[in-house]
Amino acid sequence: MSTKRAALINDLSGLGKCSLTAAIPVFSCMGIQPCPLPTAVLSNQTGYDSYYIDDFTDKMSFFTEEWLKKGIAFDAISTGFFVNSKQIDISEEFIKKFKKEDTLLVVDPVMGDGGTVYKTFSDELCRRICRLALTADVITPNLTEACIILGEKPDLSLSLENVCDMARRLKEKGPSKVVITGVVIGDKIYNVVCDDKTVDYTVNNMAFGSYSGTGDLFVSVIAAGLMNGKHSLKEIAQAASDLIESAARDAYAEKTDRNDGVPFEKYLPKLWEALI
Repeated sequence: MSTKRAALINDLSGLGKCSLTAAIPVFSCMGIQPCPLPTAVLSNQTGYDSYYIDDFTDKMSFFTEEWLKKGIAFDAISTGFFVNSKQIDISEEFIKKFKKEDTLLVVDPVMGDGGTVYKTFSDELCRRICRLALTADVITPNLTEACIILGEKPDLSLSLENVCDMARRLKEKGPSKVVITGVVIGDKIYNVVCDDKTVDYTVNNMAFGSYSGTGDLFVSVIAAGLMNGKHSLKEIAQAASDLIESAARDAYAEKTDRNDGVPFEKYLPKLWEALI
């Protein structure tokens, strides 16, 4: 059997374990070839006090042309951070050309967190991301992003029951699988999963704080786990949550700056054992 391939449309940051630098090790660990298509290249992720960014909008189509020329096929396409609306045009064209009937489309609708939209994101960009998300097979919004997609004001005080209802309503809009990530209630963090007609959730400790890139790790495990097709959505989400909790515990003990991300690498063999 040939190695499966996943096209990863996301940014690449030199410092801060997030986006492509988080995704590539996860897919590789799970026996899948990650094929990055950068939307931007950054000196470090944007949580730091300063950064350099090279907008890759005008370079993205060259990837599409070269991969088409070589007859490359993808078993999954996963999207993350976009710089502008033109990148969504390019990505939608990419999806049109490469997505087959059995190609998994995973959209992490990166738009905001903590109840607010990221400051560099325009209303038009958010509108386009929402539209793209509703064409996906799988979406992984955080609670803020789930509210935005549903056209509601972000509310971080929602009960778990309310979030479960949101997951159902998001699924009714198009995606076959929905995971609302990082729902903090008390000292616990929940990920609400909606698959077919079932709504369930994972639960882990939140005592170790919030770190950059954990959402990117999570969606990568979800995508790679579904590609391998051996476990349920909840089982995959739980494995992702356990990896992140373990790595966050280490980051907390080591007093790691939250912008640096978490030391997840040593837990990848456990991920293999859990999901392969």
